[in-house]
Amino acid sequence: MKRSKVVGILLMVCLYLAGCGSTDRSQQPSVQAADVSQELEMQDTKEMQEGQNLQTKWDGEPEAKEGDGAEDAKNREDLSDDIPKGEEDGGKYKAEFLGVDSTEILSCKVYHGESLEEITPTSARGKYLLQMLSGFLEDPQYEYGFVLGIVDLKEESLEEMAKRRKSGYFIQIQSGQEFSYSFVEPRDRFVKHKSKISNFDTVIVELDQGAGGIFLNYNIDGKGTFHPIGCQNPEMVEGFLEKYKEWENAEDWDAAFAKLEGENQEISGRSAEIWGNLNGAGQEEGGQANFLGIDSAQIQLCRIYHGESQGELNLAEGRGKEFLQKLSTFLGKQKYSDTFCEGGLEDEGVPPEGLGDMAKKQGENYYILFQFSQPMSVYLKEKPEGAFWIHDIDTLVVEVDLDEKILNLNWHNQKELPNDGFFSCIGVHNKKAANDFVAMYEEWGSL
Repeated sequence: MKRSKVVGILLMVCLYLAGCGSTDRSQQPSVQAADVSQELEMQDTKEMQEGQNLQTKWDGEPEAKEGDGAEDAKNREDLSDDIPKGEEDGGKYKAEFLGVDSTEILSCKVYHGESLEEITPTSARGKYLLQMLSGFLEDPQYEYGFVLGIVDLKEESLEEMAKRRKSGYFIQIQSGQEFSYSFVEPRDRFVKHKSKISNFDTVIVELDQGAGGIFLNYNIDGKGTFHPIGCQNPEMVEGFLEKYKEWENAEDWDAAFAKLEGENQEISGRSAEIWGNLNGAGQEEGGQANFLGIDSAQIQLCRIYHGESQGELNLAEGRGKEFLQKLSTFLGKQKYSDTFCEGGLEDEGVPPEGLGDMAKKQGENYYILFQFSQPMSVYLKEKPEGAFWIHDIDTLVVEVDLDEKILNLNWHNQKELPNDGFFSCIGVHNKKAANDFVAMYEEWGSL
């Protein structure tokens, strides 16, 4: 079409030149030919630009036209119906994982047996999974501890692990923002510890049905090496599987998120008291009716052993109240360590009724016994950072060894362990504490 148009115009130009005989007009035909050629070039350029503009518009925003193009555009529009259920935009739902908003999560992959599923973190399906997992990890009824060994993805990939351990689940979550995670770690029968891991951006949440537990593996470098912490609790495994099936089968995301929000509020309520006490450990400096957060009305007996002497204090009277206040303030300011506890009543296997003989044997040492009317909890600061939660104790003894420069807290549960000595202890992380105690005690004695 364009070529025949050009040929026709050139033919007209040639006929025009053949009929010209005037010298004065000898340049005019060539000028006119140049004008025509320039006009043709401009017209061709314009048509090419229009074609490019149409192509650009087609690539970016497909337009429905008659014929095959309209059918193709319609087919492209229908692709939205093929989005997997739950992968639709989850913008109206809020979710986070270990305190990081779901918008910061870069990827989420689920490995189980032979299958691998990549979950969109911003979808309703992805947000629900992230929030559900976070709730399990943050529920204080499940306690985590450090596990020996590492997970090295350079030696075995998650795909290989999942295929080898077909009943397990491995959920890998990578974030653009670093995580930090605080958890309650059991140390022994009566002691729990506030622990924290931080500065990691990738986790592998692992359900191990064989071990009966859930493990959180967090990366320690950018080379695929992970450290595990774990909670071995069959009830937690059953709860996880139940919630996982609910996630897989969910259809009404409004109802699913409403239910999940209610469950998370219950978790928050359970953790508020524990974390509030642990975060405030040692801030309570005692008072006339308070000993390390325990009301004096709950103290049935306070007895001081020192060398050959021993005596009971009436905590309802002025002198007893004064001692309780001073000792509580002194102990509340200290920092403790379970690795700093040396010697003491635990190693000697001394029961509460043997304190008198122990005091006579040790000479200048002090032993201050408290017995409570019911099992109590005490929260103490740790050195350098953290806190201890001593729970379900009915007896506590402050032990001051002047020769060894040791100040220990020993505890016991007479009802549960009537024939045993003090179960465990923690020590003050300060060699001067023993002498500081004596100065405080003598000041009180001089009042």
